Amino acid sequence: MPVTAGGRKQIAVNDRARDPFDVDMHADQLAVSVAAVRQLVDEQFPGWRGLPIRGVASQGTVNALFRIGAKLLARFPLEPGDVGATRRLLESEAQAARELLGRTRFPTPEPVALGEPGAGYPLPWSVQTWLPGTVATDEDPGESVAFAHDLAEFIYGVRAIDTRGRAFSGRGGEATCDPTTPGWKPASSAANTSWMFRNSGAPGQPCECCRAPPAT
Repeated sequence: MPVTAGGRKQIAVNDRARDPFDVDMHADQLAVSVAAVRQLVDEQFPGWRGLPIRGVASQGTVNALFRIGAKLLARFPLEPGDVGATRRLLESEAQAARELLGRTRFPTPEPVALGEPGAGYPLPWSVQTWLPGTVATDEDPGESVAFAHDLAEFIYGVRAIDTRGRAFSGRGGEATCDPTTPGWKPASSAANTSWMFRNSGAPGQPCECCRAPPAT
């Protein structure tokens, strides 16, 4: 096992027998191994060389997740992209996360650092604080009234944050009513989350806009 100049052992372990991504979610998905993360951390953040690296099994499809010690989490984008555009996206995510800090009574991850490409991984990557807890899919809180109240309180608090003109344009689409999609479609920007759009069911026909009940 390698040892750092300071005498501390370098540790890299897996939660499972192989890396946490058994099935590719994208046709051109980037490969991210524990060994590569270990090398990137050691080269770019020498102060973390003694911390164990552990892959995190996740149902997410956007990032590969790796624990760095007990308090940090590294996120590696899984889809190929332009280096500059990826860096700008990660910087934007970090800024939004900083704006969210302390705005509700619930803890949220805090941005820590941005890493650069290397060790065979072609894109920038990010590091944030790790929040301990239980994943909802592992322990179903569907019957918990307290959880429902907490979730509603968090959403209400986030909706109160000024978006400064920004709108969500990721999964789910723009904050517009799509006349080709039947059924209900929520508006995506935080400023318009009280609106729901209902399609008439016929492509090309105008949509009905129905206001959802306000948060209480």
